[in-house]
Amino acid sequence: MLTLIRMGDRSAVALAQELGVSAATINRDVSYLRSKGHAITARRLAAGWAFAFEPSRDARKSLTGKRP
Repeated sequence: MLTLIRMGDRSAVALAQELGVSAATINRDVSYLRSKGHAITARRLAAGWAFAFEPSRDARKSLTGKRP
């Protein structure tokens, strides 16, 4: 699921269809992933809401080798 979110904005319904589960399962899983520190946000798009991934400061640090 994280890979799909990183690839671009995906709604709970779109993720559910791609993964073969319900939208409720996606929402519970996103809540769990957020509780574990993943920076998943919900963004308003023209067609509704979608999940987006925003790298955490620690992730940016490891990518750039610099402190944010």
